[in-house]
Amino acid sequence: MPVDRPPRSTHRRLALLVALAAAGWLVGAAGTAVSGNAYWYCAIPAAVALGWFFVADPTQCEPGPGAPRNGREPANGPDP
Repeated sequence: MPVDRPPRSTHRRLALLVALAAAGWLVGAAGTAVSGNAYWYCAIPAAVALGWFFVADPTQCEPGPGAPRNGREPANGPDP
């Protein structure tokens, strides 16, 4: 029986998420080392959010044509 695997884009996005979080952590660690203020670690979610603006594809979250929406009939009406 074949195992369902996520598409390659999922692996790429997961790697990008980890890279963005790591970049934010580096900024946070450097800022904390220089200033002694732990608020620099707010760079982690900021880096993830800013990076995601460039790679997010909202069309990947939309249902396909004819797909049910919230348990209702498809947008184009019931199947004949």
